[in-house]
Amino acid sequence: KFNDQAAGKHYNCMSVGDLMGLPIRQLYERNGAALLLWTPCSQLPAALAVLDAWGFWYRGIAFVWVKTTNAGKIISGQGVRPTMVKPTTELVLAGATCRRGRPLPLTDESIGQVVWEDVVEPEPILAPRPDNIHSKKPPEVRTRIERLFGDVPRVELFARGVPAPGWSAWGDQVT
Repeated sequence: KFNDQAAGKHYNCMSVGDLMGLPIRQLYERNGAALLLWTPCSQLPAALAVLDAWGFWYRGIAFVWVKTTNAGKIISGQGVRPTMVKPTTELVLAGATCRRGRPLPLTDESIGQVVWEDVVEPEPILAPRPDNIHSKKPPEVRTRIERLFGDVPRVELFARGVPAPGWSAWGDQVT
């Protein structure tokens, strides 16, 4: 939830400095935690600074969400004007409390990085932007995180609505 003009029309935002100052360290064990942090591509430098401020090592891109229309085509002509090219993806950064190795055991090593509706499959992997609600993330990512790490304590920061089963939630739109 980086402070940007489009997002501010839909929910309260925080500055990058305020995000960096959140007491996230209180939520995890120093030697065994993973962080998966959503960011639009335009905010990648700020997201990396937040990850560092929270005490995590950047470990790569966990997921790339390709935003699609209901017909399964990559979105176009929506949202803010591009600086250079039209943004059609969002990233989920992977952070860990350890510089090398795995912060937690993986329970499924087959998890793919690209999140995109596959309209060829009989059952889509993922629907397009859920309910067409601004910044609402696809539930498939949460499912992949659960499969990746198994039954460990999980918290979704800046959550919206009802917390997902098996997840704690924090945010001003949590019901």
